[in-house]
Amino acid sequence: MTSVLESTVMRHLFKTLAILAPTTLLLAACGGGSEGGGSAESSEAGEEISVDFAATGGSAAEGAFRLSREGDSYNALVSIDTHRGPGDYPVHIHEGTCATGGSVTVPLTSVEGGEGGEGQSRTTFSAADLPAGGAYFVQLHDAQDQSAIACADLPPL
Repeated sequence: MTSVLESTVMRHLFKTLAILAPTTLLLAACGGGSEGGGSAESSEAGEEISVDFAATGGSAAEGAFRLSREGDSYNALVSIDTHRGPGDYPVHIHEGTCATGGSVTVPLTSVEGGEGGEGQSRTTFSAADLPAGGAYFVQLHDAQDQSAIACADLPPL
């Protein structure tokens, strides 16, 4: 169960992201202009890709996805607020785009949503699992029926 302090910290994180996201978008060197927005940098070692989730399927889900590369590994951080209550929210990296869909490429650690459905998950996986040059998107699924509730297109790796 999420404590009041953790809930307050998560709310502050999302408010900070909401303030920083427009500025980051203006400064991003590469467009991307896809559903899910966000800023992007190259995925070379030490650099980070960051995108915001866009709610899908009539949900109010919001959050961000960060992907950083360290050597032969990627570190993924998912921060979400589903506004749906506690539960185990699956999240995956898929081939394709949010608009076209595609098969799961990398299953990520599910987010254990707190009282309001907020939470984070971290996953480390091999860079070989996400070959450069492909089109990828991150999709968050509902804890109850596994339907898609948020999506973000990733810029080219």
